[in-house]
Amino acid sequence: MQARSHTVALIQFNLLVVVMAILLLFDLFAVELFYILTFLGLLVITHVFAPVDKEPQWYFLTKWLSRLGFIGLGYILLQRVVMILGT
Repeated sequence: MQARSHTVALIQFNLLVVVMAILLLFDLFAVELFYILTFLGLLVITHVFAPVDKEPQWYFLTKWLSRLGFIGLGYILLQRVVMILGT
């Protein structure tokens, strides 16, 4: 099981690097966009590598990280809605 947690961490790190490189290459880098794309990647990676039988420690921590990520995503969306409504 330890190998699986290392694989998830390695894939997430590579995703962070690739997303940043692509955003910088196309001159589209914004912190909000980077956050959203890497958070979506985390959700996909967590879903793909979800354990079937029992819940190891790394998966428990990843679920809490995802919950915190949804709070951050909600904050970004709230800022966008306020900006669009002009309040």
